[in-house]
Amino acid sequence: MSGQTTEQETEQLGSDIFGVGTSPEEQKPAEGQTPPAASTIDFGALVSAAPEEIRNKPYMQNIKSTEDLFKAFDGAQTLLGKKNNLPAVDAPAEEWETYFKRIRPENEAAYGFVVKDDAPDASFRKAMAQVCFKAGLPVKQAKMVAEGFDAVVAKLYEEDEAAKTLKIAEQKQQFQTKVTSLFGADRDKVLAQSAALFNEFAPKEFAGIYEKLDADAKVALAAVLHGIQTKHISEDRPSAVQGSAPQNVLQTKEDVMNAMVALKKTAEWTNQMHPGHREVEAKIKELETKYFNLK
Repeated sequence: MSGQTTEQETEQLGSDIFGVGTSPEEQKPAEGQTPPAASTIDFGALVSAAPEEIRNKPYMQNIKSTEDLFKAFDGAQTLLGKKNNLPAVDAPAEEWETYFKRIRPENEAAYGFVVKDDAPDASFRKAMAQVCFKAGLPVKQAKMVAEGFDAVVAKLYEEDEAAKTLKIAEQKQQFQTKVTSLFGADRDKVLAQSAALFNEFAPKEFAGIYEKLDADAKVALAAVLHGIQTKHISEDRPSAVQGSAPQNVLQTKEDVMNAMVALKKTAEWTNQMHPGHREVEAKIKELETKYFNLK
C-alpha cells in the first residue's frame, strides 16, 4: 500500500465517525429505535484521522475523549479572547479603564517604589507610582520604567558633576591669570590685603561674604582697594612702618612714646590679619627697646 488514504477510504472514515456520506434518512434511527449515544463515536478513528504532526503534540496526550477535545477547544478560545482584548487606540476612555483594571495592581503601593516616607525622594517616588497606576502599567513594567529612569538620572547627574568640576578648574585658572596680569608678583599680597580690608570695614551682616564672591568680584575689589591704598592712604598719613617720625628725630622718651602710640592707631596694628601687621609689631618692639635705653 502507498500509505495514502484514497477518496473512498476518507469518505468511509467520515461515515464511520460522523455518518458523513449517508443521507439524512439513513442517519435517522428506525422507528422504535433509540438514537446512538455520543459515546458510540469512534474516538480512536477521529484521532487517527488527524495529521501526524498534530497527533504527536503533547497536549493531545491529555485528550482521551470527545469531551476532552471540546473542553480543550473551548479553553483555547477563552485564552485567545483574553489575549486579544487590547482596546483600539481610539477606543473610549471607559474601555481603556476596564482594560487597565485587569492588568494593573490593586493600588499604587503595590509597585513598591516608596520604602520610607521620610526618604529624600519619597515624594517623587509617590508621584511616579501615581503616573504608572494611571497608565495601567503592570508591576513588572512599572519597575522597569523606574529603574530605567533612575539610570538616566544617575548618568545625567554624573555628567553634570563632571562639567561643574571642569568649569571650576577653568575659572580658577582664569582667575590666576587675571590677577597675575594686574598685580604681577605681588598678586597674593594684594589679594590678602583686599580680604583683610573687606573683613575689617564691611558691616557685620556681611561677615564671611568675601569668600562667597565670584572671581571677577574679588579681582575688581582687590584692584579698587589696592588703588585707594596706594594712591590716597600713603599720601594722607605716614607709613605705618616708618612711624610718625624718622628714627633720627626720636631723641627723647616722649618722642619714642608718641611714635609707638601712632603706630598702634594704624590699621596694620589693630587688624592682626593685615599683611603689614608683623612688620609694625617688629617696629613697635624696636621702639620699646629704644625707649628703655634712653635716659
